[in-house]
Amino acid sequence: MPNQANKAPTRAGVFLILCVAALGLGALTFYVQSTPEAKRVPEPLRRTEVAKVAPPAQKEKPSKTVKVFLPESFGEKVAFGQDAVEVPAGIKPETFVVNQTFEKFGLDGGKALGTELKGSILAIDCNRRLEEGVGSMQEESIIAALQIGLGQFKGIKGFNLYVEGRQVESLGHFELGNPTPTKSVGEN
Repeated sequence: MPNQANKAPTRAGVFLILCVAALGLGALTFYVQSTPEAKRVPEPLRRTEVAKVAPPAQKEKPSKTVKVFLPESFGEKVAFGQDAVEVPAGIKPETFVVNQTFEKFGLDGGKALGTELKGSILAIDCNRRLEEGVGSMQEESIIAALQIGLGQFKGIKGFNLYVEGRQVESLGHFELGNPTPTKSVGEN
């Protein structure tokens, strides 16, 4: 008996296998087209939740650079030098300027908790440290630095300071205007 294990498949055998596969595919297609129930996915097999597509990655906004103003004394004349400081992500630039001003003037623990622009007046909500007051020279410098610092933002014409919803009338010595006007750099 001849050994059949060494025989290579013939072209006729390969052709026969391809024909059977094509007939099977044709029969399946005919069944799906002619049977309405086959077109419908049974209830237990249906997907109930929609696959969530991740939103496209958002480019991180470049952080904004703002100016913080510090007094420089020239005899009896006081001028304001400026530091360009980058605002951290997630913090309003106006709130950042107020907090930087408080920190630069040594108002330990003094902090703006948030800001809200109402028309052209910025409402600055601060923590209770602001109620403790400061020295008269320090108070004058803080207010002047805030006037100029907040004056760099378009649309802000003045500001009011608040502690727990109550408007601050004074930091200890000077009465604050209602509202305190902002100034642009170089304005007296």
